[in-house]
Amino acid sequence: MMNRLSDDAIMREIDRLSHVLSRRRRAHDSGFASRDMVLAFLASNEDAIAAGLARRPFTQTALADVMGMRPQTIGVMLADLEREGYLERAVSDSDRRAYLVKLTEKGRRRSEVVRAAWREDAARVFSCFDEEEKGAFANALVKLNASIDCADKRSGSVVQ
Repeated sequence: MMNRLSDDAIMREIDRLSHVLSRRRRAHDSGFASRDMVLAFLASNEDAIAAGLARRPFTQTALADVMGMRPQTIGVMLADLEREGYLERAVSDSDRRAYLVKLTEKGRRRSEVVRAAWREDAARVFSCFDEEEKGAFANALVKLNASIDCADKRSGSVVQ
């Protein structure tokens, strides 16, 4: 049985994990162009919608935020991807200022190459857990994220 960590120690471990995962992601993603990563994020979101875990397609602005890119930069990239037939953009019915971004079949096929590499890496990362531990860890992350989101909304200080 492990010793219980203090809240401060847990936060330090979360911070360390964040840095380690960021380094791994940068190293892993360096084999793919940013445009491939955009396609992979769009495919993940579309799968989440189909599974009832997400409500709507990414807007161009939300995608820029998730990708850590400036909206102007993502706009240029999306225009290129649209011109090449990888995705479609349409004005949102609920907010005429926003563009919704969806993959075409060509874009979905390309995204699968990147997502397959992500899945292989995730399997390596989580191989230290048995299925029960992995489930408990996933549930704890979902609960923690929901708690943080709720606290941010209550305080009005949503962190980007």
